[in-house]
Amino acid sequence: MAAQEKAPADAEPTLGIATFKILRMTCKRVRKELSVTPQQEPPRAMYVCNCNGIRERQVRAAIAAGATRPAQIFKACDSAAQCARCVCDMRKILDEEREALRFAAE
Repeated sequence: MAAQEKAPADAEPTLGIATFKILRMTCKRVRKELSVTPQQEPPRAMYVCNCNGIRERQVRAAIAAGATRPAQIFKACDSAAQCARCVCDMRKILDEEREALRFAAE
């Protein structure tokens, strides 16, 4: 009799194609359920910069005081960029404020 080879007990199981498809479909369904409808406003982040503890309201206050770049926002908040992950969020808020000001001027 030929001995059948068995996988070691501590070997990690591999995911098959069918399992991958099911996981992908589940992720799509969850994303669809969590998607924001046009009537809803996306949830706002409380902290924009976790390194310096800068909140969104502080960023908007700095913009209202005349800041036009992330460096000016950091200066207004008496801090400096550390990891710079927040710079994109600050630019997005700057664009939102510019757009709101542009519409208000019309």
